[in-house]
Amino acid sequence: MWVGIPPVCDLSLLNYCEQRGVVVAKNMLEYMVGFPLDPALLDPDHPLESISRAMLINPVNPTYHMSLEYIVDMARKYRVDGAISVVKRTCGLVPGMQKLVKDALLREGIPSVTFDLDGVDEREFNAGAAQATLDAFVDTLLARKAGAAPQKEVR
Repeated sequence: MWVGIPPVCDLSLLNYCEQRGVVVAKNMLEYMVGFPLDPALLDPDHPLESISRAMLINPVNPTYHMSLEYIVDMARKYRVDGAISVVKRTCGLVPGMQKLVKDALLREGIPSVTFDLDGVDEREFNAGAAQATLDAFVDTLLARKAGAAPQKEVR
């Protein structure tokens, strides 16, 4: 699972781990851009105030509690083995949330890696560094799965 802003300047990084047999089953792109502003919340007599109010309750700007619930629920539904948590250096609020996400997933038994990645500004994007971090995390996940006891088939 990819948590945080995916590298929009190089979306191929979302599929990078597939060469090692690891698939990113879910990423946060649809969560961040998939919810339109509800026109019913807009008041033409008070446009700026109503836009501000609507944006505060819009899922694109959720409370941490809503985000954590969503991420943990998706991790369960997709039965993820690990989470890639990316902090965009230019977004000051994200690191606090990423720590909360990491702790919430760890309570579910799901390990994660958190690293800096400016995937929006090509001048700041370093594919080699990102790939090296992903390689190390994939090694950890694969070793963890290899060491896990085989699950019994349920009939």
